[in-house]
Amino acid sequence: MVDSDVIERKLLQVRHDAARLRAYGVLTEDRLGADETLWNAVLMNLLQTVQPCIGLALHTVVHDALGTPTAAGSAHVYQ
Repeated sequence: MVDSDVIERKLLQVRHDAARLRAYGVLTEDRLGADETLWNAVLMNLLQTVQPCIGLALHTVVHDALGTPTAAGSAHVYQ
């Protein structure tokens, strides 16, 4: 059974991290290229936003008995 608490926690984390990304405002190539600190902050927040999405996908894969990927690189097989 899909654990609804796990799903809810991960969705809350995605919402939180996506809000942090939106707080940076419009991110243009020029703006990011001119500010390495901003670039690094956006990159870290983007990684933190994507990570729970991967966790949700893997949780679903396990729930649907598709098996657990042996490595992160093999997860694309389950798309």
